[in-house]
Amino acid sequence: MKTLKELTESFKITSPEERKDLVVGKAPESFENIAKCMLAGYFLVTDGKVEVKVHPTVLEFYYHEEKDGGIKDYIVYHRNNSSSTKPLIPTGFLHNHVSGIYLSFEHENEGMVRASVLIREFKIESCSGDQEKAMKAFNIKVNEEDGRSTGMYAALFSMFSVFDGGFNVSWEDGSDPVDVVFWKPRKNVSQYDENGKKIEMIGENGKIEYVPCTRKWSASIVKK
Repeated sequence: MKTLKELTESFKITSPEERKDLVVGKAPESFENIAKCMLAGYFLVTDGKVEVKVHPTVLEFYYHEEKDGGIKDYIVYHRNNSSSTKPLIPTGFLHNHVSGIYLSFEHENEGMVRASVLIREFKIESCSGDQEKAMKAFNIKVNEEDGRSTGMYAALFSMFSVFDGGFNVSWEDGSDPVDVVFWKPRKNVSQYDENGKKIEMIGENGKIEYVPCTRKWSASIVKK
């Protein structure tokens, strides 16, 4: 199978079939291929002696085209606005945001394309010693799924001391792709109109609420 590096570096949605999927809120094959690879692998955090594996278990895809008439995903944080044009984030870089950590694979395709995947949920493989103490200090679960996307900060960056040589974070591919399912919309994402404004509705309590996004761009491993 292709590596995550190969899939993200070659990522580009051009076929009519995949573009139709994007329009109707379905995850295209390109999303599925990345999800199968990424949910099979893990982040390896190590100081050269001790290793800790952090497995993504739920992913959310984000895709926004800057060109006129392109696919719009206004929840995307890193995009152009009326006052500034943002440069592309290089492929494979981690975009650390208030909502969590995104793996970016932005590129040019007749205009800038903002593509990334948020690690919505994850699981830390057993750790011990100082790493176990750190996870307890940061209230991070071990050997079970953690549904707080912001917990990835501690999972990747708070396992080891920065002293005495520090530590390293790298991606490791799995040996085989896993079966994945895109069965629900992204969490806490609203639906936007053509002008980039959140669409409002009247809730059951009579108060104004935002219409939730219906795009099923959230991927998880098929439970067997």
